[in-house]
Amino acid sequence: MKSIIASARKYFRSGRMHIQTRAIAGLVVAILVMSCSDDPISAPEPQVGNLVVAITTTGGDPDDDGYQLVVGSERRHRVDRPGVTVQLAGVKAGTHVLTLEGVADNCSVAGTHPLSITVPSAGTAVAAFAVVCEATGIEIAAQSTGIDYPPAFAVRLGTSASYVNANGSARVTRLSPGSHTVALVLPVNCNAVGGNSASITVSQRAVTRVAFDVTCVRTDKHLAFVDTFLTLDWIFVADENGAQILPLVQGRSPAWSPDGTRLLFSNKICYLDSYYGDSCSGGLASIDPDTRTVTALENGKGGEEPSWSPDGKFIAFTRTENGGVTLHFAGLNGSAAVQLSDPNIRFPQHPSWSSDSKRIVFGCEIAAGLNEICAINRDGTGFARLTSDNALDDSPAWSPDGKRIAFATNRFTGQEIALMTPVGTDITQLTSGGSPAWSADGSKLIFVRRDGLFTIAADGSNLRRLTTGAHRAPALRP
Repeated sequence: MKSIIASARKYFRSGRMHIQTRAIAGLVVAILVMSCSDDPISAPEPQVGNLVVAITTTGGDPDDDGYQLVVGSERRHRVDRPGVTVQLAGVKAGTHVLTLEGVADNCSVAGTHPLSITVPSAGTAVAAFAVVCEATGIEIAAQSTGIDYPPAFAVRLGTSASYVNANGSARVTRLSPGSHTVALVLPVNCNAVGGNSASITVSQRAVTRVAFDVTCVRTDKHLAFVDTFLTLDWIFVADENGAQILPLVQGRSPAWSPDGTRLLFSNKICYLDSYYGDSCSGGLASIDPDTRTVTALENGKGGEEPSWSPDGKFIAFTRTENGGVTLHFAGLNGSAAVQLSDPNIRFPQHPSWSSDSKRIVFGCEIAAGLNEICAINRDGTGFARLTSDNALDDSPAWSPDGKRIAFATNRFTGQEIALMTPVGTDITQLTSGGSPAWSADGSKLIFVRRDGLFTIAADGSNLRRLTTGAHRAPALRP
């Protein structure tokens, strides 16, 4: 620029032609204007658009670890789960090749793949991939006949376990191709035609069916107790020696009718929800253990821990409502339940009837942390506190002859079962354990220890194990 201006000055000093001077002056002005401008010469804006890709997955054993969406060779997008729509902005306008990578061996992309698509400048292109998967596994079918077959059988397949309904089917998939052994776990009163296990050859992208025909015979249902089955509380039955264990019905707190024909229990279930609030359903029901016919007790809605009076006319039970526990009494004629109100009754639990069906013994909390044994007449009068100490006393059970009450306590060396008179005197230690229940003739008790159910004579002799497992709430059939 300096040289150009210097040349111009030289021309002016030499007095050359005016036309030449004007031309050079115009050139200088143009150059000066260009050099002082604030607007640089800008490059053209890149041409880009948007890309929307819908990915659907159907069929069995869907690819659960996602895919990689590849746009040309420049851009990759992680698809964490099947069945999503990917939206990409700032994609270079023009034609791109779309590829879906990471598709499982049992899945394939339907239609054209890879797929070419043109992204318009300042516009949106839409594409779709449909992934179709096929399950690899075994379908186990069971058909059961006879009496006393359980609602479901456990299925063992390698190191995994599942369940199949007694008359139904279930699939076990995501298996590797090859030979697998399937075994149906049957109770002792059931047999499968041809055996309870089978060797099955599994092919890739195929589900192979195996069927078991099961026949069951009647069992001796002398003992009822609670255990976990299918992740829920179930009532089980067994013979008098603790054998022939069979799941009967979902629920807890079993109590036999005096004639032994029906079993009273609670099927109350509560659902905890911090947003909508907790809610409960169910209550008291009875079941015929042979036909499995269940009858709900309308006056026992929300009821728990039922006890059947020896004359067969009444029930006592507890309810949990508004953060508190209440004791109730109801007739089996359908009459409304009556709350047994007394200012001394706090958090009652595990009611049990006297032999004349007039009085109820139960666990009660007199004050915070002070758990005792109390009793009350069925009309709400005659409240009495039977124990009075710092021990934790609970789970009382009145003997059939009305002369003794068994209960659980920690007043001795640990969790023990003790006996006392109906007025709370002559407390004697029997054995270690909890949740005692009497036999119909009063000669023995069944009770819970950490690893199973046990029985003992009322005089403390003949202690023996009945079952092994986390069994609880035992009840002996009259």
